[in-house]
Amino acid sequence: MRRQLKKWRNGAIFCKIAVKNSCRWPTSVRNGFLKTIKGVEMTFPKNKYTLLAALWLVLLWYGLLREGGGRLPVPPFPHFDKAVHCAIFFAQFWLAARAFPADGRRPPYLMLMIAALLLAAATETAQWLLTATRSGDFLDAAADLAGAAAALLLASRVRRVSCGR
Repeated sequence: MRRQLKKWRNGAIFCKIAVKNSCRWPTSVRNGFLKTIKGVEMTFPKNKYTLLAALWLVLLWYGLLREGGGRLPVPPFPHFDKAVHCAIFFAQFWLAARAFPADGRRPPYLMLMIAALLLAAATETAQWLLTATRSGDFLDAAADLAGAAAALLLASRVRRVSCGR
């Protein structure tokens, strides 16, 4: 075990204890503010899951902002669009959460959930402002957040099982 101290530009000190088992990370707190979530740096790892998450994000924006042309098929059940929103965000945040363990780091669940909240708000606002045939809906945003929360919960359970906890 070794301790690493790094000084950031804003004067905050980042302290990480490097251990062989990536399942255990300390919490770094300075002046009452979390500078990192359980010692994990807030940068995405460079691996196939990050690439897939980035590609999925492009497809997510394309699909959510695409204008509906002509006659739309009848949905198979009521509120089908909510299930689609949930599934899209589940896939996005499952891929994002999987990128960290593949690189030997603990996923920053809180930061990913904040990213989900911002992405849900941004996509619904963009649908409302930038499209003529689509509208922003709070229930769509709630379905987005439910999908992201389910993905992050499943990712944390899978990680716990794989770490033997």
